Amino acid sequence: MKKRCCVLLLAILLLCGCAVPAPAERPAETAEIAAAPTPESVAPAESETIATPAPVLTFPRTTRADALTMTNLMSVNRFLRADDTLYGLDVDAAGAPQLVAWQLADGQLSDCRTLAEGAAPEWLCRSGETLYWSNAAADGRLERMDLAAESPAAEILLDERCSFLQIVEDSLYFCDGAQRFCRLTAEGEAEVLIETAVWYPYLHGGVLLYQNAGDGETLHLREFSTGEDRRLNDVASYAPLCLDKVIWYSQRSGDGCVLASLDLRSGRGERYDSFTFRGEAQFLRDGGKWCARLFDFSPAITQLSGPLTGPWQEAGGDLYRMCDYQQEGLRVDALYQKDGRLFCFALVNAEGQEQRFVSGTVQE
Repeated sequence: MKKRCCVLLLAILLLCGCAVPAPAERPAETAEIAAAPTPESVAPAESETIATPAPVLTFPRTTRADALTMTNLMSVNRFLRADDTLYGLDVDAAGAPQLVAWQLADGQLSDCRTLAEGAAPEWLCRSGETLYWSNAAADGRLERMDLAAESPAAEILLDERCSFLQIVEDSLYFCDGAQRFCRLTAEGEAEVLIETAVWYPYLHGGVLLYQNAGDGETLHLREFSTGEDRRLNDVASYAPLCLDKVIWYSQRSGDGCVLASLDLRSGRGERYDSFTFRGEAQFLRDGGKWCARLFDFSPAITQLSGPLTGPWQEAGGDLYRMCDYQQEGLRVDALYQKDGRLFCFALVNAEGQEQRFVSGTVQE
């Protein structure tokens, strides 16, 4: 089933004319309280060192903003909002991809300008005045653009496939062509931090949550300051999202997947068999609540609540959607036809109202 980045690239090629297709807190243990001993009852003893159990490595608590950043990583974010500008993917009249910048004011798009032709940005991120992205139209090579330059232009940083780009404390982290987890050095080279194949990495508070492809595609934690690595579960897990102290993810089940969760406080895992879907669930904010968008022949969306029972709702009618980017009160969906061809993009506000756009034009 693997990775969504391939699906997105396929969708772009199609457009160009090819066949496109709150968990309860753990109760405190009770203990019988013994009477305090008197000094006379205590025999002299040599001093001894009492070992303190080492704390168990866990993932730091996440805020809503952190969770949104994590969902963007899992959704191959092809857009990025910075102040009053929305950067992202578009296509020209001939269907060729390009990186563009839209003016965004009061939730409305206007004044589209092209930044780089032939660029199909994935994992778009920004540090200072520099944009970074993986160019799906050039085998995923790592590119950047200095927006403060007199004539901003795309330049190649690493001529190999790179994925899961993330800016943390002004450093760029990513997976290289061998899927090793790396950091970009000041010299523009890839410093390998994890040699094994890493998927779905999210670095937060000095701890990396990731899927270890060499360990049954299970979820792991890695703390770089100590080198400690901890396996969290024993099932094939994909595209995780950490909400507070609960990790949601897609779990392999037969030829498809089901939703599953893992409470980091209790260590208890749950799987929800109400719906088996293809690929990976997309987690998003919809109507002010966290939801999972699931894909099958009939796409559906459900809230992440309780035992995940209740009605499934259609998520697109004649078109199906994939979330490309979201932040609080704003989401960008890509709308596809049933045969997989890109139809347009949609900017969705907190009230669910949307503005559709494609090829530098806002559709009325």
